[in-house]
Amino acid sequence: MDSLYVKCSVCGNHLPASFVRQRGFVTCSCGLRIDSVPDDRGHHHLRNFLFLAVTALLITVAATIGRHFLG
Repeated sequence: MDSLYVKCSVCGNHLPASFVRQRGFVTCSCGLRIDSVPDDRGHHHLRNFLFLAVTALLITVAATIGRHFLG
């Protein structure tokens, strides 16, 4: 659904959706930051999954090295 306006969830202010998409983010008058959503979100999920996998690998390696040196 592509609406013409974005509604602030805090104060209910309506902002033009094209303006939010063009700027990337807009700060509402109440102080809430409204980010635009990228059209293709599939790459973000893959990047987040790879980041999680690398983090788990690094924690496993650190635990293995720690176990080796601490006994």
